[in-house]
Amino acid sequence: MYESVKTIQDIRDEHIDVLRDFGVKVTSQIVRTIETKTTEIAIENYCRILIIKRLEQEE
Repeated sequence: MYESVKTIQDIRDEHIDVLRDFGVKVTSQIVRTIETKTTEIAIENYCRILIIKRLEQEE
């Protein structure tokens, strides 16, 4: 079902690469912000998956 699983670090690194490609000086604050937001999104997505699985079980 899934092609690959990316870690938060993989996603962080991809975002940093894009920012650097656009000439952005990536500071430690930017890195922390990316990690925080990526973690929040991952948690939200995981919760959605759990909710969907639960609803499917109730059917």
